[in-house]
Amino acid sequence: MLHTLLLHGHSLREHTFAGSLTLLGWEKLALALRFPKGQATDQPPTPADPDYYRLLHWALRRPADGRLLDVLFPDAAGEVFSQWAVDEQDSNAENVRWIYRHADAFFFFVDCEALAERRGAAVAPLADLASRLAQGLRGRPVLVVWSKADKLADVREAVKERMARQLMLVFGEVPHLYISKELDAQPDPKQLANLQAVDNLLARIAQRRPTVLELAPVGQRSDFFLRYRGQ
Repeated sequence: MLHTLLLHGHSLREHTFAGSLTLLGWEKLALALRFPKGQATDQPPTPADPDYYRLLHWALRRPADGRLLDVLFPDAAGEVFSQWAVDEQDSNAENVRWIYRHADAFFFFVDCEALAERRGAAVAPLADLASRLAQGLRGRPVLVVWSKADKLADVREAVKERMARQLMLVFGEVPHLYISKELDAQPDPKQLANLQAVDNLLARIAQRRPTVLELAPVGQRSDFFLRYRGQ
C-alpha cells in the first residue's frame, strides 16, 4: 500500500521519495493491490523460515534541508513473531530476534478481522506479543496500527476495549492509527493512514537521534587519538 500510494501521487509529510534499491520487491507486493473493482487480492504469505530475511528499502529526501534518509522495512512471518512471543530463544525465530535487535522503531499491528472472527481468543496472543516487544524497547518508539480497519465495525465493543486496555498497560500512551487496503472513498483516509504511520515513526526517530554528528571540542578528551585534529 505504501508503494501504491506513492505511485498515485500521495506523499509523506516531510520527505519526498528519492529512490529504492528494492523496486522489484515493492512491485511484487503491490501487484496484489492492483484491482479493477475495489477488491484487493491476498498477498502471498511470508515464508516461516528462520533463515528468511527480506528488507524493503526507501531513499527519502527532506526538502527542508536536502538531507537524505535510508529507510529499511524488514519482513518476517507472523507465525515466527508468535513463536518469539512465547519463547524468546525459539530456534525458529532468529530472524525476528535480528529485527528486534536492530530496528529503530516498531509498528505493532492489530488485525481487526481476527478480532471480529476470533473475538477474545485473538486478544491474548497479541497481548503476549506486546509484552515481549516492550521488554527491551530501550525507549524505541512504538506505533499501534489497527490493520484491516474496514472490519473494525464488526469487532465487539467489549473485545475492542479489552485489546486497547491491554495495549495501554504494556505500551502506555502511544499513538494509534487505523489502516486498510480496501477502497471506500477516493482517496480513502484509512489508506492514507499508511503514509501517516510512516510519518509518525520517522518524526519520533528523529527526536531520539541528533541530526548532525557532534565532534567533541579539543581539550575535553584525555584520549590523544580523539584529540587529534590533523596537525
